[in-house]
Amino acid sequence: MDLVVKVPYNDGYQVYLIFDSERIVLPLSFSKMNRYSVKIIPSYQTGTITSNKVKDGKVFYEETEFQGQNNYSLKFEPCRLTDLKE
Repeated sequence: MDLVVKVPYNDGYQVYLIFDSERIVLPLSFSKMNRYSVKIIPSYQTGTITSNKVKDGKVFYEETEFQGQNNYSLKFEPCRLTDLKE
């Protein structure tokens, strides 16, 4: 299965898929306008999709559960670095 994650804008995001059971972190590659992808992943695994970016000194972060679907959209909110430690 190929995984595609859509972000609001295509400027400077870092997107990762983290598998729960294996603790494997897969970086997604920028594929085309506002989309990041990774090819051939097992859909039976569960995990978390995380993404972040820093713009004008502000940190933007979003995460969502990966449950074997192949399309996800992320929305970003500014956050504090102390929020990420939790």
